[in-house]
Order: sequence, then C-alpha cells, then structure tokens
Amino acid sequence: MSKAFQFNGTSYVSSLPFINTQTGNWFDVTPTGDEITDLNIGLNCALLLLKAVSKDNQTNYNPEDPNAPIILPCVVESLMKQDSETFKNVVRGFFFMIDTIFQASAPKLTPELNKLSYDELIAENYPVIH
Repeated sequence: MSKAFQFNGTSYVSSLPFINTQTGNWFDVTPTGDEITDLNIGLNCALLLLKAVSKDNQTNYNPEDPNAPIILPCVVESLMKQDSETFKNVVRGFFFMIDTIFQASAPKLTPELNKLSYDELIAENYPVIH
C-alpha cells in the first residue's frame, strides 16, 4: 500500500491506497501469508477508511450525491470475491477494527437509537428476522 493518502477532488475514500478505481475493486490488497502482518493490514485499511470518511465529511463532499458510492457494501462485495485462505486474516483484521469503531460509536448514537425500539425494528423486518 504505497499509494499516498490524498484528496482526489471527489473524495478521500476514492483515493485510498487499497481502492482500485480502475478495476472497481474496493479492497485491492495482497496478503503476505503472515497472520500478524495480514491482520495489521486489515486493521490499517479500516482505520484509513474511517479517516477518509471523516475527511470527506469535513469537505464539500456530498454523500447524498447519486454518484457517491455506498462505501461498506462496496468493500464487503470486494471482500466476498476473495477466495484465498491467506486473505482471511486481512479480512479478520479489517472487521476487528470495524467492530471496534462500531462499538465505540454506539454510545454517541444512543439518542437516535433510542427513538427505535427492538420490537419495532423486528416487526418492520418480519418475517425476514426470526
């Protein structure tokens, strides 16, 4: 991941070193085969993504623009296409960090989350959620 982290005029996210805009691969990394190194690659990619989203939110970037990508689904779709056993450690590292960020943000979102009850969310998605 030697590509510099820079704003490309559209978004910081699209200039991340692990996003290959030419191929549309939203998680273009090569695992090393070393479990710890690959976990760290995944952790760092998640932190880069968080930093880029934060930077985008501080600029004139408009996530409601119909041409703006929906970031995590694009990343997950690219991850699902990987079939390498060694790639799993990169994915694990990425989602370890995403989980940490997710859990750390939950208390900040409590006022908004409290507007929705568990029962309402389950009922809204019934019968998909059992």
